[in-house]
Amino acid sequence: RPEFALVIASAVVSFVLPPVYEVTLAMKIGNIVDVDTLKKELIESPIAASQFLEGPQILIEIMKELKLPYTLEEFGKKILIEPVRETEDLVQIKVNVNDPGEAVNIATHLGTRLLARHEGIKKLYENKEAILARYDEQIKQINEELGEIDKSKEEILARHDDNIKEMNDQLLLMENEIDTAKEEMVKLEASLEIISKQVENKMKDSESLSVAEANILVGRLNDIRSRWEKYGDSIGERQRRYDNLLEKLRETQLKRTEFQRSKEQRYDALMGEL
Repeated sequence: RPEFALVIASAVVSFVLPPVYEVTLAMKIGNIVDVDTLKKELIESPIAASQFLEGPQILIEIMKELKLPYTLEEFGKKILIEPVRETEDLVQIKVNVNDPGEAVNIATHLGTRLLARHEGIKKLYENKEAILARYDEQIKQINEELGEIDKSKEEILARHDDNIKEMNDQLLLMENEIDTAKEEMVKLEASLEIISKQVENKMKDSESLSVAEANILVGRLNDIRSRWEKYGDSIGERQRRYDNLLEKLRETQLKRTEFQRSKEQRYDALMGEL
């Protein structure tokens, strides 16, 4: 609803002429609610309100109601109606006449006319039942969306948790495989050292080492070296797979955190709308 305040000022402009009294009235333009969007907007612009009050029909009606002794042109010169600078919703009415009571009456009548106009516009565009129904519908939609957010959030977070658990299980299995392979490599290194010493000792006593025995020792030595190298390659491959899976786990955990944060922000925004 528009609001207004009166400020009365007087000054003697001449010792011969009667004093001129100035009344200033500031009016705040109210809002109407768009039934479809439920957004508020000004009933009309300050410029439109000023043009309405300065219209000859309004001025003539006020002169008749107050029985003012002016022509339309004279009366128009005694009032100034304009938007207040650097504001969006204020209109200022100034009345300059010789009688302070008359000045107040004119300003009050102009303000009352604008109030009546704006009340008519609000009744025309605002249907309280329709607005309340729209609010109820919007609240219902928001509550449904909040429910869907809760449901989808739990489902998606559960999937993330399942993926994280599965990857942690795989990482644990890989760690065990890598540890087992390293233990086997230690055993092979010990066996390799033993056989190497056997070959070395046999080589010192060449008469007691037959060709067949030498071939057997060399074959065992080569077999152990081959197995040792394979375990080394296997550990390297498993370590690469482990590192890749660990990176994937970190990415999944980050996605889960970001998803939860975004859903909470959306939830808070909807709660704010409620």
